[in-house]
Amino acid sequence: MAVGRDASLSSDESDDDLGLSGNVTRSTKSVRVRHGSGQFSTQAELFEAWRKDELFQTFLSEDFDIDTFMSVINLHNVSRLADRLNAAVRTIDAHIHAEVAANHEDLLRQSVQIDAVETDAKDLLNESSALQSEFQAIHASIMQPFEKIKRLVNKLNATQENAEVLRCVLRFVQLVSKAKSALHSNEPGSLAEASRNALILSEIIELANASDLHTIDCLSADYLWVQQQTDAIRAQTESALKAALLCGNQVDIGAALQCAFNLNQLAVIVSNVVDGTRSDFENLVKTMLDVSTLLSPTTSKADSEQTGARLRSLVWQHLESVFDGLLEAVTNISTLQTVLGKKTDSQTRQTLQQIVMNNRHSDVSPKSRRTLLLEFFQGVVDVLEGELQAFCNRSTLLSGVIESEFPRLFDLSESAWERGLARILPASCRADLFRAIARYQSTFVSKLVAKMQSPLSIMFPSSVTSSSPVPTSADIATMFSAIVDSMAAVEGRQDLHRPILKGAAGTIFLCASKCEELLGQEVDNSPMLWTAPTYDRLASIFTILGSLDHNLMAVIAGTLLGPPRRSLRSIGQRIVQPLFNMTLSSLESAIAPDSAQIVDAVKAELERLRTALLKIASKPFHLKGYLKPFTGNIETFLMLRFAASMSTVMHATKDTLFARVLAELPQLEAAITQFLTCADSKRGTSDPSKRAPVKLAQFRSMIANQASVSWMPPTNDQRMAIPKFALASIALAGNTGTNTICDLICWSSSELFRWLLSHDESEHVRLLREHVLDQITASESQVFDFVSQLVSDES
Repeated sequence: MAVGRDASLSSDESDDDLGLSGNVTRSTKSVRVRHGSGQFSTQAELFEAWRKDELFQTFLSEDFDIDTFMSVINLHNVSRLADRLNAAVRTIDAHIHAEVAANHEDLLRQSVQIDAVETDAKDLLNESSALQSEFQAIHASIMQPFEKIKRLVNKLNATQENAEVLRCVLRFVQLVSKAKSALHSNEPGSLAEASRNALILSEIIELANASDLHTIDCLSADYLWVQQQTDAIRAQTESALKAALLCGNQVDIGAALQCAFNLNQLAVIVSNVVDGTRSDFENLVKTMLDVSTLLSPTTSKADSEQTGARLRSLVWQHLESVFDGLLEAVTNISTLQTVLGKKTDSQTRQTLQQIVMNNRHSDVSPKSRRTLLLEFFQGVVDVLEGELQAFCNRSTLLSGVIESEFPRLFDLSESAWERGLARILPASCRADLFRAIARYQSTFVSKLVAKMQSPLSIMFPSSVTSSSPVPTSADIATMFSAIVDSMAAVEGRQDLHRPILKGAAGTIFLCASKCEELLGQEVDNSPMLWTAPTYDRLASIFTILGSLDHNLMAVIAGTLLGPPRRSLRSIGQRIVQPLFNMTLSSLESAIAPDSAQIVDAVKAELERLRTALLKIASKPFHLKGYLKPFTGNIETFLMLRFAASMSTVMHATKDTLFARVLAELPQLEAAITQFLTCADSKRGTSDPSKRAPVKLAQFRSMIANQASVSWMPPTNDQRMAIPKFALASIALAGNTGTNTICDLICWSSSELFRWLLSHDESEHVRLLREHVLDQITASESQVFDFVSQLVSDES
């Protein structure tokens, strides 16, 4: 931009403050004088003032762009802007002149030094040029013989390569001549001669491929002839190997494999044979499971009734052929693998099986590879599974034949496994074989379970209430008949038997839950409120439960028997438990600790209970399993009453009380034994010794042995704690097997009652440790551990 001198004279005071005013010809001295006037003492202050100015900030910025600045210059006062810029340029020029004048001597000295350096650089350049010329001359004198030697070496290499090619050609011609003479003289079809010729042909092909002899025109005809002969021997070897596999002759299989190995095509031939065997099996399956073949020819109306039987028979005949073909194919490949594992390469010491697998799975580590037999077995199982599924999808009728008679399909699979597959395959492969038919097994089991549960829809309405009708014994018999039929359908087949057992157990569970819904809430009321219809309904339900329990043991056994039996017993216990509770409550209220009518009261209550139970149990033997635990509770109650009486009696009357107790105990034992006979069936009574009250007999024995012991009465609090302690003792007796309630209550020491459970439960543990622990043996020290755990649990 050209700006005149007059424009610079119009700058204002702000321009002068920034040091931009003044004439272009202002001298350095005037600049210094201006600095000395007090406005700017140093150049740094001047430049700092410029950096704070918005105009000069634009020029001082690192990203200053002249085009951008020119595009916005029209927005400012151009003349004024030009004056400021010219003034700044003049100031900068003055500062430059001042700096040059101040450092004139240094600049002059540096200029002289620069001239000297330039002179030295020119001399160095001239010397390097001379050195380069000498180097090029030496290089030329050296490279001339080197290039000559290089040409001669290349000629020698070419000569050697040509000589090697000529030797290969000569060897090729000799081998081809030898092969032609051998092939023309040998009898066709001789596998031994083919094996020897295979060695020659494989060497010819290897030689031709290594030296690219097949690209030589004069040898192409011979090379083509070698390929044709190789293909012929390979086809002959494959045919011989397939025929040997069908016969199962390991000698012939070994000869065919040796021929393939000599031909250097072992992996290819083995893969072709294995794939061909799988293809043959697949074709067999497709042929045997061809829907159009099975459904034709159509029968006339006259014999339409026999169509179903004929069709089922034909389906199973074809399926039997399929499984026979599977067994034969897997057996053949197993024989092939056996021979491959026996023969080895004499050079690498590898078996032929390893060579084949290395070629088939070169990208898989040896540890992760499956054997040839396992690969083939997985393949044919997949083929069988896929074709069976396609077969059933194409025809609902034929699918129903397989699903309805699945045990026959299961037997075919099991027969194939037992006849040969189990001997040649790992046990884990059995699951893979049955995986092919697992779909039909699930359908078959579901149908059988539905058949077992179908009577439940007739026995119980869709919404069961306490007023719904109770099933009859005939209904239960029908349900168990369906269960028995289902079990008979899978008899002897362990893999099918367990799922059906689970289905039967589930059916019993479902029936039990329906029976529990029939009870309603009325059974939870006091038996005193039960009416005659209530007894009749409970009797019907209890009879059903007993019938279920009785028939259950004849159908289900083992670990699956427990859960349904416990479910049935739980419902039965819910029916009889109110009667048991009422009897115990009546005995507690009728028998006081000092009562003298214990025997009569017990007999009366047991007779009343017997009458009530027989109203519920139409078949008395259904009560078995419910009475024994109840009579055990009665024995415990009676022992507690006797113990309380003996602990409170005065010493003067002790002997009389002991005599009365000893006299009453046999009568009570007889009463309880008589009560237990209500569960006897009409076919005969059970062994009386099994019904004897064991606890009372033990109690009577210990009382008789300790009749002379001095009993000291416990406090009232201790006496009230006896029942709670007795319950802990009963649990203890069942847990350790070393102590019974008789052992603990009848100890002769009066210290016994001092550590019986008091209101402070932690106190009795201390008393037990101090007064009782030293009286029991080491094996019985579990008493203390058990009671301590009991107290900690309650707290």
